[in-house]
Amino acid sequence: MINAGVPVTKQTVDAFFGGVAVRLAQVMDDAAEANAWLAGVSDQDLTGLGYTADDIVALKDAAYACGIVAQLYTGAANLPNATDFRVGIRKLAGLG
Repeated sequence: MINAGVPVTKQTVDAFFGGVAVRLAQVMDDAAEANAWLAGVSDQDLTGLGYTADDIVALKDAAYACGIVAQLYTGAANLPNATDFRVGIRKLAGLG
């Protein structure tokens, strides 16, 4: 086996997966918080901030997807059917 790049040790594996776990927990908290915040903001308020009707739909779709993913993460929801949550989120990120 050729070792090139970062050597694999217990410490590198622990650091990698520990970092992933910390980031995932933070993202799930942020997703739930963002969805809850947006749920309390009216379309009129968003329009006043400069969002178009299409922007508002995109925001709410992505926030809803984030909220559901966060609920799945915490066990607060079940997913009866396979769903691709990336669609709205990627659109909001400018990737889709």
